[in-house]
Amino acid sequence: MPRHIVLSGSTPEGLRDLAAKEGADVIVFGSEYRTTPGHVDPGTSARALLDDGPVAIAIAPSEMRYLADAPVATVAAVNGDEDPAASTTAEAIAKQFGSAIATKYTGDVGLVVLGSKLGTPTGTVRLSAAAQYLIDLVRCPVLVLARDVPVAFG
Repeated sequence: MPRHIVLSGSTPEGLRDLAAKEGADVIVFGSEYRTTPGHVDPGTSARALLDDGPVAIAIAPSEMRYLADAPVATVAAVNGDEDPAASTTAEAIAKQFGSAIATKYTGDVGLVVLGSKLGTPTGTVRLSAAAQYLIDLVRCPVLVLARDVPVAFG
């Protein structure tokens, strides 16, 4: 992966600018450093981009690096009825990894794909309160999409 050095007074703004410059589809974060292993907790910069960010945001559970080879047996598309990009992206990921599709989060899901809430401008990330709460509950990686913008895999 190429390395980029960005000078910015704000990490979220610097990442926003870099994502635009590079044409990125996703910005990936680990969980906040004090997070209990296996839990998902976006840090300050990730939270800022989860509220009006320009591209999808992925957040890995704490200490996921120890599970890097774990299979993604099931992909859950959450808010797919509110934002069809969630279903489209989950289906593409499932096809790529040979995974099953779920329409809600359960404890055996390997990845949650969340769409942005109704009323969000196209190309913008914005979570509903229910989606924010779900992120607090999950024990797997989460991919939050910009409204109406699926992420292509494969």
